[in-house]
Amino acid sequence: MSHGHSRGDSGSEALLGFASATDGEVPKTLLDSAATLLRLGSAMVHVCKQRVIPASVIGVLSAFLYLGNILALHITIPALFSLQSFNSSRSILVITQGVPVYNLSGYNLSSENGRSEAEFDIFTQAAGSLSSLPSVLQSTAAVGLHGGTLYDVLEPNPGEGNVTVNATAFNVTCNCLTDFKFQFFPDRGPSWDVISKDGTHLASIDEPWIMSSSVSLPSDTRSVPFYSTTKIVDSSGKEGFQAKITQTLTSAGSLAGSNISVELLWCSYALVSQRATVDAQSRQLIGVTPNITKEASFWASPMLSLSVENITNVDDGFVTTPLIDMAAAFYGSLQSVSMGVSVGDFFVIQELNLLPLSSNQTPRIALHELENALSVLFASMMWTGNIAVPPWYKYTSFLSGQDTPVPPSSTGNISGLFQSAQGNTTATEHFIQTRLDLSMMAVLAGLVLSITLILLSLPSIIFHKNRGDDQIVPIEGTGFLHSIWLYRNHPELEALLEQVEHPSDNDLREAGMVRISLNGEVTQDRTYLE
Repeated sequence: MSHGHSRGDSGSEALLGFASATDGEVPKTLLDSAATLLRLGSAMVHVCKQRVIPASVIGVLSAFLYLGNILALHITIPALFSLQSFNSSRSILVITQGVPVYNLSGYNLSSENGRSEAEFDIFTQAAGSLSSLPSVLQSTAAVGLHGGTLYDVLEPNPGEGNVTVNATAFNVTCNCLTDFKFQFFPDRGPSWDVISKDGTHLASIDEPWIMSSSVSLPSDTRSVPFYSTTKIVDSSGKEGFQAKITQTLTSAGSLAGSNISVELLWCSYALVSQRATVDAQSRQLIGVTPNITKEASFWASPMLSLSVENITNVDDGFVTTPLIDMAAAFYGSLQSVSMGVSVGDFFVIQELNLLPLSSNQTPRIALHELENALSVLFASMMWTGNIAVPPWYKYTSFLSGQDTPVPPSSTGNISGLFQSAQGNTTATEHFIQTRLDLSMMAVLAGLVLSITLILLSLPSIIFHKNRGDDQIVPIEGTGFLHSIWLYRNHPELEALLEQVEHPSDNDLREAGMVRISLNGEVTQDRTYLE
């Protein structure tokens, strides 16, 4: 029984007992229930009345502060932690699709027949893929192709921002052939032989167009011969060597005079490694370095002299030559727009805005513009290597017109013969993360409250006197029966407790504020009631 609890409580319970039964013999269970209901309804009233007794202020205030601090801790503890969202990023690996390469795993390249079959299928596949070249040249949204550059294409990915990938550019250089003349042979139709200075037959051309690759000069896989009836000048204003065609064949089949000047060109390309910047989501090119688009170009000095020694057929073996080095070799597989003019020739004519032969004007072509146009053409040709052969292509005259039977592999599925070279690059993925955040104000408040709780509990922890379990009298309540037992076993309480004239709650509580102990005799020391 702690201090602050007096006879007022017992008296109230006693009055309740006498009011419930006139004979005073009320069952214990009824008294317990009544006492419980009484305490439940008047607990707050008794706590508030503690203020009138100076001796009980500290205890009540300590209990109030202790419970108040616990309540404050319940409020501040959830505020200690909060989830905070923030933007974060990380590097991810993105697969890229690069330039087309061969997939010759199904061929026996150690045998002559295997190599011949692979070579035939390579040109069959190339011709089928190049059938889409016109639409590619007209497109402005071909992912992986920009001008004369092929850049790696990103696979769909969650990355954002710019990504750097590998790129390959076709740097074209054209040279003008010298020391040749044309000789007309009417019995072979509208055809002219190219005769070297020493009289050697080196090439032949058909009816001359504005520009065409229909000239039978030996070449390698990176070089294409052209002839042009338009003057081509370099950035210094120097014109290329021209030979005149003095005779031609009329529509009636008779010879007629002619005054057509023709240039023979030898155009080859070199591969230039570049670094391209693309958008991670749209996969479109943003920029590329170095830039190979030419603003000026000059004829080589001296110009290439036409002879058997310096123009030879360079055959490295198509099977062992990288696919990207075969653009010039595939040039002959381009479809014809008209006799003597292929799709590639027609693109160059359009790109350079050349006038027809009937025009009275004499157009001039800048050498660097021709080289830039051919760079775009070669890159577009290689880009089509990533396009599957149309299913209708195997029924065209390219295959059906062969003198020898078509190999089974050529009429079958060879769409996997060309495939994109796979690589990878690094992209940046942006995402939202959540982290646990500590509130410093809540931490400080919780620390102060915890220290306060420790200080409030010190009197009960340090100054508590343990007299031993054998001396403690077990008292389970303060009801009416407990009061009878108390006065019966400790009659000295009558002398210890002061007599009050009016038994009000406050008077009784004030008179009962004594320190007593039920362990042994009651003394004037007024020890705590335990």
